[in-house]
Amino acid sequence: MPKRLAVVMVLLVGVTGLLPAQVAPDAEWRTLESEHFRVTYGPGLEPLAARAAAVGETTYERLSRDLARPPRGKVDVLVTDFADFSNGSATVFPSNRIVLYARPPVDELSLSHFEDWIELVMIHELTHVFHTDLTGPVGRAVRGVFGRVPLPWPVFPAIGGPKWSLEGLATVFESAYTGAGRVHGSYHEMVVRTAILEDAFESIDRMSGTSPAWPGQSRVYIYGSKFLDYVARTRGPEALAEVVEKTATALVPPSLSFDRIGKRALGESFTDLHAEWRRELEATYRRLADSLRAEGLTSSERVAGAGYLAGFPRVGPNGWVAYVSSDGKNSPAARVFDPETGVDRRLARRNSIGPVSWLPDGRMITAQTEFLDPYRIVSDLYRVGTDGSEERLTRGARLDQPDVSPDGRHVVAVEVGEGTNRLVIFDLEAREVRPLMTALPGVHWV
Repeated sequence: MPKRLAVVMVLLVGVTGLLPAQVAPDAEWRTLESEHFRVTYGPGLEPLAARAAAVGETTYERLSRDLARPPRGKVDVLVTDFADFSNGSATVFPSNRIVLYARPPVDELSLSHFEDWIELVMIHELTHVFHTDLTGPVGRAVRGVFGRVPLPWPVFPAIGGPKWSLEGLATVFESAYTGAGRVHGSYHEMVVRTAILEDAFESIDRMSGTSPAWPGQSRVYIYGSKFLDYVARTRGPEALAEVVEKTATALVPPSLSFDRIGKRALGESFTDLHAEWRRELEATYRRLADSLRAEGLTSSERVAGAGYLAGFPRVGPNGWVAYVSSDGKNSPAARVFDPETGVDRRLARRNSIGPVSWLPDGRMITAQTEFLDPYRIVSDLYRVGTDGSEERLTRGARLDQPDVSPDGRHVVAVEVGEGTNRLVIFDLEAREVRPLMTALPGVHWV
Protein backbone atom coordinates (compact mmCIF):
# COMPACT_ATOMS: atom_id res chain seq x y z
CA MET A 1 0.00 0.00 0.00
CA PRO A 2 1.43 3.42 -0.91
CA LYS A 3 2.40 5.47 2.14
CA ARG A 4 0.11 8.38 1.18
CA LEU A 5 -2.94 6.10 0.89
CA ALA A 6 -2.16 4.49 4.23
CA VAL A 7 -2.04 7.89 5.93
CA VAL A 8 -5.40 8.91 4.43
CA MET A 9 -7.00 5.63 5.59
CA VAL A 10 -5.71 6.14 9.15
CA LEU A 11 -7.11 9.69 9.18
CA LEU A 12 -10.51 8.51 7.96
CA VAL A 13 -10.63 5.78 10.60
CA GLY A 14 -9.84 8.40 13.22
CA VAL A 15 -12.82 10.58 12.33
CA THR A 16 -15.50 7.98 11.64
CA GLY A 17 -16.85 8.44 15.15
CA LEU A 18 -17.78 12.01 14.24
CA LEU A 19 -19.94 11.04 11.28
CA PRO A 20 -23.71 10.69 11.85
CA ALA A 21 -25.42 7.36 11.30
CA GLN A 22 -27.30 6.64 8.09
CA VAL A 23 -31.01 7.48 7.94
CA ALA A 24 -33.92 5.80 6.20
CA PRO A 25 -33.41 6.19 2.41
CA ASP A 26 -36.95 5.03 1.61
CA ALA A 27 -38.72 7.84 3.51
CA GLU A 28 -40.44 10.80 1.92
CA TRP A 29 -37.88 13.52 2.57
CA ARG A 30 -38.50 17.21 1.97
CA THR A 31 -36.29 20.28 2.32
CA LEU A 32 -36.90 23.88 3.31
CA GLU A 33 -34.27 26.61 3.10
CA SER A 34 -33.51 29.79 5.01
CA GLU A 35 -30.68 32.26 4.62
CA HIS A 36 -28.03 30.10 6.30
CA PHE A 37 -29.67 26.67 6.59
CA ARG A 38 -30.98 23.85 4.44
CA VAL A 39 -33.31 21.74 6.61
CA THR A 40 -34.31 18.28 5.41
CA TYR A 41 -37.08 16.54 7.32
CA GLY A 42 -39.16 13.40 7.34
CA PRO A 43 -42.95 12.85 7.34
CA GLY A 44 -44.92 14.90 9.86
CA LEU A 45 -41.95 17.03 10.89
CA GLU A 46 -42.44 20.22 8.87
CA PRO A 47 -43.38 22.38 11.91
CA LEU A 48 -40.33 21.08 13.78
CA ALA A 49 -38.10 21.71 10.76
CA ALA A 50 -39.39 25.26 10.42
CA ARG A 51 -38.75 25.83 14.12
CA ALA A 52 -35.20 24.47 13.75
CA ALA A 53 -34.53 26.86 10.87
CA ALA A 54 -35.89 29.84 12.82
CA VAL A 55 -33.86 29.00 15.93
CA GLY A 56 -30.84 28.37 13.72
CA GLU A 57 -31.00 31.83 12.14
CA THR A 58 -31.28 33.58 15.51
CA THR A 59 -28.47 31.50 16.97
CA TYR A 60 -26.31 32.00 13.87
CA GLU A 61 -26.48 35.76 14.33
CA ARG A 62 -25.69 35.56 18.05
CA LEU A 63 -22.79 33.11 17.67
CA SER A 64 -21.32 35.27 14.89
CA ARG A 65 -21.23 38.12 17.38
CA ASP A 66 -20.34 36.25 20.59
CA LEU A 67 -18.17 33.30 19.58
CA ALA A 68 -16.49 33.12 16.19
CA ARG A 69 -16.48 33.95 12.50
CA PRO A 70 -19.40 32.07 10.88
CA PRO A 71 -18.75 29.09 8.59
CA ARG A 72 -18.95 29.51 4.84
CA GLY A 73 -21.98 28.28 2.95
CA LYS A 74 -25.23 26.87 4.25
CA VAL A 75 -25.41 24.45 7.15
CA ASP A 76 -27.35 21.27 6.38
CA VAL A 77 -29.78 20.14 9.09
CA LEU A 78 -31.52 16.77 9.09
CA VAL A 79 -34.58 16.32 11.33
CA THR A 80 -35.34 12.61 11.63
CA ASP A 81 -37.95 10.62 13.55
CA PHE A 82 -36.77 7.08 12.88
CA ALA A 83 -34.96 6.45 16.18
CA ASP A 84 -36.50 6.66 19.65
CA PHE A 85 -33.51 8.44 21.14
CA SER A 86 -33.13 12.01 22.37
CA ASN A 87 -29.96 13.15 20.68
CA GLY A 88 -28.29 15.30 18.10
CA SER A 89 -24.93 15.41 16.36
CA ALA A 90 -22.81 17.77 14.31
CA THR A 91 -19.99 17.18 11.86
CA VAL A 92 -17.81 19.31 9.59
CA PHE A 93 -16.99 16.47 7.15
CA PRO A 94 -17.56 16.62 4.23
CA SER A 95 -19.62 19.75 4.95
CA ASN A 96 -21.19 21.39 7.99
CA ARG A 97 -24.08 19.14 8.96
CA ILE A 98 -26.39 18.73 11.96
CA VAL A 99 -28.66 15.76 12.73
CA LEU A 100 -31.57 16.21 15.17
CA TYR A 101 -33.53 13.24 16.54
CA ALA A 102 -37.16 14.33 16.96
CA ARG A 103 -37.75 12.92 20.43
CA PRO A 104 -38.18 15.33 23.38
CA PRO A 105 -35.61 14.57 26.12
CA VAL A 106 -38.22 14.67 28.88
CA ASP A 107 -36.97 11.50 30.58
CA GLU A 108 -33.28 12.41 30.44
CA LEU A 109 -32.24 13.62 33.91
CA SER A 110 -29.59 16.01 32.66
CA LEU A 111 -31.58 17.33 29.67
CA SER A 112 -35.05 17.83 31.13
CA HIS A 113 -34.51 21.48 32.16
CA PHE A 114 -35.83 23.25 29.06
CA GLU A 115 -38.72 25.29 27.69
CA ASP A 116 -38.25 24.47 23.99
CA TRP A 117 -36.21 21.30 23.44
CA ILE A 118 -35.58 21.88 19.72
CA GLU A 119 -34.12 25.28 20.60
CA LEU A 120 -31.82 23.70 23.17
CA VAL A 121 -30.42 21.01 20.88
CA MET A 122 -30.15 23.32 17.86
CA ILE A 123 -28.08 25.85 19.83
CA HIS A 124 -25.86 23.08 21.15
CA GLU A 125 -25.13 21.53 17.77
CA LEU A 126 -24.70 24.84 15.92
CA THR A 127 -22.15 25.89 18.55
CA HIS A 128 -20.22 22.74 17.62
CA VAL A 129 -20.27 23.80 13.96
CA PHE A 130 -19.00 27.32 14.69
CA HIS A 131 -16.33 25.93 17.04
CA THR A 132 -14.98 23.07 14.94
CA ASP A 133 -15.22 24.74 11.51
CA LEU A 134 -13.04 27.68 12.54
CA THR A 135 -9.41 27.51 11.40
CA GLY A 136 -6.39 29.75 11.04
CA PRO A 137 -4.37 30.90 8.00
CA VAL A 138 -2.56 27.58 7.59
CA GLY A 139 -5.80 25.63 7.78
CA ARG A 140 -7.50 27.91 5.28
CA ALA A 141 -4.60 27.44 2.89
CA VAL A 142 -4.81 23.64 3.19
CA ARG A 143 -8.56 23.71 2.60
CA GLY A 144 -8.07 25.98 -0.40
CA VAL A 145 -5.83 23.37 -2.04
CA PHE A 146 -7.18 20.03 -0.81
CA GLY A 147 -10.72 20.89 0.31
CA ARG A 148 -12.25 19.86 3.63
CA VAL A 149 -9.73 17.13 4.41
CA PRO A 150 -10.82 15.14 7.50
CA LEU A 151 -7.72 16.18 9.43
CA PRO A 152 -7.78 17.90 12.85
CA TRP A 153 -4.79 20.24 13.05
CA PRO A 154 -4.28 22.47 11.13
CA VAL A 155 -7.46 22.00 9.05
CA PHE A 156 -10.00 21.65 11.89
CA PRO A 157 -7.90 22.37 15.00
CA ALA A 158 -10.68 22.35 17.62
CA ILE A 159 -11.44 18.70 16.93
CA GLY A 160 -8.03 17.83 18.35
CA GLY A 161 -8.77 19.55 21.65
CA PRO A 162 -9.95 17.68 24.75
CA LYS A 163 -13.52 16.49 24.49
CA TRP A 164 -14.55 18.47 27.58
CA SER A 165 -13.70 21.65 25.68
CA LEU A 166 -15.96 20.67 22.77
CA GLU A 167 -19.00 19.50 24.72
CA GLY A 168 -18.48 21.96 27.55
CA LEU A 169 -18.53 24.96 25.21
CA ALA A 170 -21.71 23.84 23.42
CA THR A 171 -23.42 23.16 26.73
CA VAL A 172 -22.48 26.59 28.09
CA PHE A 173 -24.02 28.30 25.07
CA GLU A 174 -27.18 26.14 25.11
CA SER A 175 -27.69 27.42 28.67
CA ALA A 176 -26.61 31.03 28.09
CA TYR A 177 -28.96 31.48 25.12
CA THR A 178 -32.01 29.78 26.66
CA GLY A 179 -31.75 30.54 30.37
CA ALA A 180 -32.30 26.81 30.89
CA GLY A 181 -30.10 23.90 29.78
CA ARG A 182 -27.68 21.78 31.72
CA VAL A 183 -25.56 24.53 33.28
CA HIS A 184 -28.66 25.96 34.97
CA GLY A 185 -30.24 22.58 35.73
CA SER A 186 -29.74 20.74 39.00
CA TYR A 187 -28.25 17.52 37.61
CA HIS A 188 -24.77 18.69 36.58
CA GLU A 189 -24.40 20.63 39.81
CA MET A 190 -25.47 17.58 41.79
CA VAL A 191 -22.76 15.41 40.25
CA VAL A 192 -20.02 18.00 40.80
CA ARG A 193 -21.17 18.73 44.37
CA THR A 194 -21.24 15.03 45.26
CA ALA A 195 -17.77 14.54 43.77
CA ILE A 196 -16.40 17.37 45.93
CA LEU A 197 -18.00 16.08 49.13
CA GLU A 198 -16.90 12.48 48.49
CA ASP A 199 -13.36 13.52 47.51
CA ALA A 200 -13.88 12.07 44.03
CA PHE A 201 -13.59 15.27 41.98
CA GLU A 202 -12.02 14.59 38.59
CA SER A 203 -8.62 16.07 37.77
CA ILE A 204 -8.42 18.01 34.51
CA ASP A 205 -6.68 15.14 32.71
CA ARG A 206 -9.61 12.82 33.59
CA MET A 207 -12.43 15.17 32.60
CA SER A 208 -12.50 13.77 29.05
CA GLY A 209 -12.40 10.12 30.05
CA THR A 210 -15.11 7.51 30.40
CA SER A 211 -15.17 4.45 32.63
CA PRO A 212 -17.54 2.13 34.51
CA ALA A 213 -17.24 4.59 37.42
CA TRP A 214 -19.87 7.29 37.82
CA PRO A 215 -20.60 9.49 35.85
CA GLY A 216 -19.19 7.49 32.92
CA GLN A 217 -19.20 9.13 29.51
CA SER A 218 -21.19 12.11 30.85
CA ARG A 219 -17.97 13.54 32.34
CA VAL A 220 -17.24 15.66 29.28
CA TYR A 221 -20.61 17.41 29.50
CA ILE A 222 -20.77 17.78 33.26
CA TYR A 223 -17.23 18.85 34.05
CA GLY A 224 -16.68 20.64 30.75
CA SER A 225 -19.78 22.81 31.05
CA LYS A 226 -19.38 23.70 34.72
CA PHE A 227 -15.67 24.45 34.28
CA LEU A 228 -16.10 26.65 31.20
CA ASP A 229 -19.04 28.39 32.84
CA TYR A 230 -16.68 29.22 35.73
CA VAL A 231 -14.11 30.56 33.25
CA ALA A 232 -16.72 32.77 31.58
CA ARG A 233 -18.03 34.06 34.91
CA THR A 234 -14.63 34.87 36.36
CA ARG A 235 -12.66 35.89 33.25
CA GLY A 236 -15.37 37.76 31.37
CA PRO A 237 -17.94 36.93 28.66
CA GLU A 238 -15.35 37.24 25.89
CA ALA A 239 -13.03 34.64 27.44
CA LEU A 240 -14.52 31.63 25.64
CA ALA A 241 -14.42 33.37 22.25
CA GLU A 242 -10.74 34.07 22.86
CA VAL A 243 -10.12 30.40 23.65
CA VAL A 244 -11.86 29.38 20.42
CA GLU A 245 -9.81 31.85 18.38
CA LYS A 246 -6.50 30.76 19.91
CA THR A 247 -7.42 27.11 19.34
CA ALA A 248 -8.13 27.76 15.66
CA THR A 249 -4.82 29.59 15.13
CA ALA A 250 -2.65 27.30 17.27
CA LEU A 251 0.81 26.62 15.84
CA VAL A 252 1.03 23.44 17.93
CA PRO A 253 -1.76 20.84 17.71
CA PRO A 254 -4.21 21.40 20.61
CA SER A 255 -4.06 17.69 21.38
CA LEU A 256 -0.42 18.14 22.40
CA SER A 257 -0.60 21.39 24.35
CA PHE A 258 -4.03 22.64 25.32
CA ASP A 259 -2.63 24.41 28.39
CA ARG A 260 -0.62 26.58 26.02
CA ILE A 261 -3.88 27.74 24.41
CA GLY A 262 -5.20 28.71 27.83
CA LYS A 263 -2.12 30.82 28.49
CA ARG A 264 -2.38 32.52 25.09
CA ALA A 265 -6.10 33.21 25.46
CA LEU A 266 -6.44 33.94 29.16
CA GLY A 267 -2.92 34.39 30.49
CA GLU A 268 -3.39 31.28 32.64
CA SER A 269 -3.21 27.55 31.99
CA PHE A 270 -6.36 25.48 32.15
CA THR A 271 -4.66 23.35 34.79
CA ASP A 272 -4.28 26.37 37.09
CA LEU A 273 -7.84 27.52 36.37
CA HIS A 274 -9.16 24.05 37.17
CA ALA A 275 -7.36 24.08 40.52
CA GLU A 276 -8.83 27.51 41.30
CA TRP A 277 -12.30 26.29 40.33
CA ARG A 278 -11.96 23.27 42.61
CA ARG A 279 -10.99 25.46 45.57
CA GLU A 280 -14.09 27.59 45.05
CA LEU A 281 -16.33 24.52 44.85
CA GLU A 282 -14.81 23.01 47.99
CA ALA A 283 -15.41 26.18 49.98
CA THR A 284 -18.99 26.54 48.71
CA TYR A 285 -20.13 22.96 49.06
CA ARG A 286 -18.45 22.19 52.37
CA ARG A 287 -20.21 25.18 53.93
CA LEU A 288 -23.47 23.89 52.47
CA ALA A 289 -22.85 20.37 53.77
CA ASP A 290 -22.06 21.66 57.27
CA SER A 291 -25.28 23.70 57.39
CA LEU A 292 -27.38 20.74 56.19
CA ARG A 293 -25.81 18.36 58.70
CA ALA A 294 -26.69 20.81 61.43
CA GLU A 295 -30.34 20.60 60.30
CA GLY A 296 -30.19 16.80 60.18
CA LEU A 297 -29.80 14.53 57.16
CA THR A 298 -31.48 11.23 56.35
CA SER A 299 -28.89 8.47 56.10
CA SER A 300 -29.06 5.88 53.34
CA GLU A 301 -27.87 2.32 52.89
CA ARG A 302 -26.77 0.80 49.62
CA VAL A 303 -28.57 -2.49 49.05
CA ALA A 304 -28.09 -3.32 45.36
CA GLY A 305 -26.61 -2.14 42.08
CA ALA A 306 -23.12 -1.93 40.66
CA GLY A 307 -21.43 0.42 38.22
CA TYR A 308 -22.69 3.85 37.32
CA LEU A 309 -26.45 3.38 37.13
CA ALA A 310 -29.11 1.49 39.08
CA GLY A 311 -32.53 3.03 38.57
CA PHE A 312 -36.32 2.73 38.42
CA PRO A 313 -36.84 0.51 41.49
CA ARG A 314 -40.32 -1.00 41.86
CA VAL A 315 -41.50 -3.30 44.66
CA GLY A 316 -43.37 -6.36 43.41
CA PRO A 317 -46.23 -8.38 44.90
CA ASN A 318 -43.76 -10.85 46.41
CA GLY A 319 -41.69 -8.11 48.06
CA TRP A 320 -38.84 -8.30 45.53
CA VAL A 321 -37.47 -5.08 44.06
CA ALA A 322 -37.13 -4.89 40.26
CA TYR A 323 -34.74 -2.33 38.81
CA VAL A 324 -32.56 -1.64 35.79
CA SER A 325 -28.77 -1.62 36.02
CA SER A 326 -25.89 -0.55 33.81
CA ASP A 327 -22.38 -1.27 35.09
CA GLY A 328 -20.44 0.28 32.19
CA LYS A 329 -18.93 -3.08 31.22
CA ASN A 330 -21.88 -5.17 30.06
CA SER A 331 -25.20 -4.54 28.36
CA PRO A 332 -27.88 -2.97 30.58
CA ALA A 333 -30.06 -5.51 32.34
CA ALA A 334 -33.29 -5.88 34.30
CA ARG A 335 -32.53 -7.23 37.77
CA VAL A 336 -34.40 -8.28 40.91
CA PHE A 337 -33.29 -7.87 44.52
CA ASP A 338 -34.72 -9.84 47.44
CA PRO A 339 -34.49 -7.69 50.60
CA GLU A 340 -35.02 -10.73 52.81
CA THR A 341 -32.10 -12.78 51.52
CA GLY A 342 -29.97 -10.03 49.97
CA VAL A 343 -29.84 -11.97 46.69
CA ASP A 344 -29.45 -9.68 43.67
CA ARG A 345 -29.72 -11.42 40.30
CA ARG A 346 -29.82 -10.58 36.63
CA LEU A 347 -33.05 -11.33 34.77
CA ALA A 348 -32.68 -10.25 31.15
CA ARG A 349 -30.49 -8.13 28.93
CA ARG A 350 -31.87 -4.71 27.96
CA ASN A 351 -31.14 -2.67 24.83
CA SER A 352 -32.07 0.55 26.64
CA ILE A 353 -32.67 1.80 30.15
CA GLY A 354 -36.15 2.57 31.46
CA PRO A 355 -38.81 1.67 34.04
CA VAL A 356 -40.20 -1.76 34.84
CA SER A 357 -43.69 -2.38 36.24
CA TRP A 358 -44.95 -5.50 38.04
CA LEU A 359 -47.92 -7.60 36.95
CA PRO A 360 -50.09 -9.20 39.69
CA ASP A 361 -48.79 -12.65 38.71
CA GLY A 362 -45.17 -11.68 39.50
CA ARG A 363 -44.04 -11.01 35.94
CA MET A 364 -43.05 -7.53 34.71
CA ILE A 365 -43.77 -5.17 31.83
CA THR A 366 -40.89 -3.15 30.46
CA ALA A 367 -39.88 -1.35 27.27
CA GLN A 368 -36.73 -1.34 25.22
CA THR A 369 -35.52 -0.19 21.81
CA GLU A 370 -34.96 -2.62 18.96
CA PHE A 371 -34.29 -2.45 15.22
CA LEU A 372 -37.31 -2.65 12.94
CA ASP A 373 -35.00 -2.57 9.93
CA PRO A 374 -31.46 -1.26 9.31
CA TYR A 375 -32.67 2.36 9.58
CA ARG A 376 -35.38 2.36 12.27
CA ILE A 377 -34.86 1.82 16.00
CA VAL A 378 -38.05 2.08 18.04
CA SER A 379 -39.27 1.26 21.53
CA ASP A 380 -41.72 -1.58 22.21
CA LEU A 381 -43.26 -3.31 25.21
CA TYR A 382 -42.01 -6.64 26.56
CA ARG A 383 -43.21 -9.02 29.27
CA VAL A 384 -40.39 -10.45 31.41
CA GLY A 385 -40.61 -13.35 33.85
CA THR A 386 -38.59 -13.75 37.03
CA ASP A 387 -37.03 -16.80 35.37
CA GLY A 388 -35.55 -14.50 32.69
CA SER A 389 -38.09 -15.40 29.98
CA GLU A 390 -39.06 -12.57 27.64
CA GLU A 391 -42.04 -12.00 25.33
CA ARG A 392 -42.34 -9.10 22.90
CA LEU A 393 -45.84 -7.57 23.11
CA THR A 394 -45.73 -4.85 20.40
CA ARG A 395 -43.78 -4.22 17.21
CA GLY A 396 -43.17 -0.69 15.97
CA ALA A 397 -45.62 0.81 18.50
CA ARG A 398 -43.05 3.32 19.87
CA LEU A 399 -44.17 2.82 23.47
CA ASP A 400 -42.02 3.60 26.50
CA GLN A 401 -42.19 4.02 30.30
CA PRO A 402 -44.96 1.46 31.00
CA ASP A 403 -47.04 1.32 34.18
CA VAL A 404 -49.41 -1.60 34.82
CA SER A 405 -52.97 -1.13 36.14
CA PRO A 406 -53.75 -2.81 39.49
CA ASP A 407 -55.85 -5.53 37.81
CA GLY A 408 -53.01 -6.35 35.40
CA ARG A 409 -55.17 -5.96 32.29
CA HIS A 410 -53.89 -2.64 30.95
CA VAL A 411 -50.66 -0.70 30.65
CA VAL A 412 -50.36 3.07 30.55
CA ALA A 413 -47.38 4.09 28.42
CA VAL A 414 -45.85 7.06 26.62
CA GLU A 415 -46.18 6.93 22.82
CA VAL A 416 -43.51 8.87 20.90
CA GLY A 417 -43.88 10.41 17.45
CA GLU A 418 -43.49 13.51 15.27
CA GLY A 419 -41.41 15.45 17.78
CA THR A 420 -43.72 15.06 20.76
CA ASN A 421 -45.49 12.34 22.78
CA ARG A 422 -48.75 11.41 24.48
CA LEU A 423 -50.18 8.94 26.98
CA VAL A 424 -51.87 5.79 25.68
CA ILE A 425 -53.40 2.62 27.14
CA PHE A 426 -52.27 -0.79 25.90
CA ASP A 427 -54.77 -3.65 26.38
CA LEU A 428 -52.74 -6.73 27.31
CA GLU A 429 -55.47 -9.16 26.24
CA ALA A 430 -56.52 -7.54 22.96
CA ARG A 431 -52.98 -6.28 22.21
CA GLU A 432 -54.45 -2.92 21.15
CA VAL A 433 -53.28 0.65 21.77
CA ARG A 434 -55.84 3.35 22.65
CA PRO A 435 -54.84 7.02 22.92
CA LEU A 436 -55.72 8.89 26.11
CA MET A 437 -55.22 12.32 24.54
CA THR A 438 -54.21 14.18 21.41
CA ALA A 439 -50.49 14.74 20.95
CA LEU A 440 -49.56 18.43 21.06
CA PRO A 441 -46.22 19.94 19.93
CA GLY A 442 -45.53 21.85 23.17
CA VAL A 443 -46.90 19.30 25.65
CA HIS A 444 -44.72 16.39 26.73
CA TRP A 445 -45.40 13.48 29.07
CA VAL A 446 -43.06 11.40 31.21
